[in-house]
Amino acid sequence: MSEDRVVIFSSSNLAQAHLVRSALTREGIVSFLRKPQISNLSSDGLFDGLRVKLKVASADVGRALDVLRDACQPLGPDWTCGACGEGNPANFELCWRCQEPMT
Repeated sequence: MSEDRVVIFSSSNLAQAHLVRSALTREGIVSFLRKPQISNLSSDGLFDGLRVKLKVASADVGRALDVLRDACQPLGPDWTCGACGEGNPANFELCWRCQEPMT
């Protein structure tokens, strides 16, 4: 009998789901990626059916959610561009407004 699996992450972005799965794998947590099945979509489940779902064993849910929370933390504080004064998120290396590099 297979153990129960729980969806801990869902996204319409396959690359994002793979990044989360990589973080889980680094921590020794086995995960299962369920890609959308385009042929099984109905009009009432269209958007949910297009999402990639990442599942883990029910026994690993707590640890997996901790990894997920840590992986989604910002890389540092937001920063202000020295050239134009615009605020930018921590993960931007260039100013979104003037493309000046972060200093």
